[in-house]
Amino acid sequence: MSTRCERLAGDTGAFALTLAFGQDPDDGQAAEPDVSLSWGSFQLWVEGRNLCAHREAGERIESVHWYLLPLIEWFVAHWNPLLHEERLPARNLGDTAWESLRATRFPPPAMDESSERQACWEDDWQSWWMRHALRAASDGGLFPDVVVRRLRDFVEISWGQTRTAGMPEHVDFAESASGFSRLPAAAVADPLHEVLAGASEYLPSRAPAAERFRKLRKRVTALRAAERHRERRLMWLAGLGTDERTIHTGWQRAKRYLSTCAELPRHAMLEASASPLVVTGSCQAALMFGSLAPNVGKADALALADVMVALHDPGSASRPFESIRGAAPIEDFGDPSWHQAPGSRRLRPPVPRYGSRRPLRAMHFGRLVVQKCGTSASRL
Repeated sequence: MSTRCERLAGDTGAFALTLAFGQDPDDGQAAEPDVSLSWGSFQLWVEGRNLCAHREAGERIESVHWYLLPLIEWFVAHWNPLLHEERLPARNLGDTAWESLRATRFPPPAMDESSERQACWEDDWQSWWMRHALRAASDGGLFPDVVVRRLRDFVEISWGQTRTAGMPEHVDFAESASGFSRLPAAAVADPLHEVLAGASEYLPSRAPAAERFRKLRKRVTALRAAERHRERRLMWLAGLGTDERTIHTGWQRAKRYLSTCAELPRHAMLEASASPLVVTGSCQAALMFGSLAPNVGKADALALADVMVALHDPGSASRPFESIRGAAPIEDFGDPSWHQAPGSRRLRPPVPRYGSRRPLRAMHFGRLVVQKCGTSASRL
């Protein structure tokens, strides 16, 4: 493919994205005029692995070639949930988003096929997939099976090999084994935006009168308006719902509750550090809500917030937990994270200092929290 414009941003040893534009091989016969002008290729790099590398009839090809405008617009449209939403749909059934989505693709067999619960399950799964799965932006192309989501202060990128309907048998992505990487949020947001900005500047030069390109450039520029996006980004971090409408409603409800609290705990629970493109640190309220299991309701979430407010002590770093918390440095084994399989020796947490050598799964964690914090079990 002859290249008209190419942009690489980021570190291929951590996270990087390359977009390259060229001539549409179908000369506009297979796509709308604006989309045709976006024909090109892309590479997505994570910890030294090119997730777009694939084999076609035995030949290795390093880039995915397709129309890039739908991909660029998808990144822009879903920027805030993509980099801030952690809470998975349906259930947590895997150590990564990719594994959990694969395990929860269909409702449990025991669920009545005609029930409203099954319809909600499927709708919630599909809605979350549309916001976080790279293949949601493929628009007919062959994209790698990659899922991006927030995980506390990090962005998790997970991947695997799932064959979609219509995928030719002679095409296989090189990264056939599932894997994941968790990177600082800014290390993903900054290079991603740099590439999108470059593309949004290039495309209007091909068709200055194209309204779609002008809107795209404005939307990419607007992503840097931190104050404008702060509330919506915290809203997605909290994840008190299953779609944008219910998540917004849940966050407003949580904020109304916190507005009745004293100033110090309210400020502590809502404070968050941010860059122009992404919230780089999680506020206590959003972090707690966003990490809850999908089946924890809003009422229970607010009950937990009530406990957090009651236990707030501005002069102490979680005093009730001082006797059981401890630093556990991450060991460098010299190999990438996808080689460190979940459940392996390398990922097992240290035994906490709660006066017992029994494995954590054998302990009643809720009883431990009640004992150490001095709160009542009914409040939890």
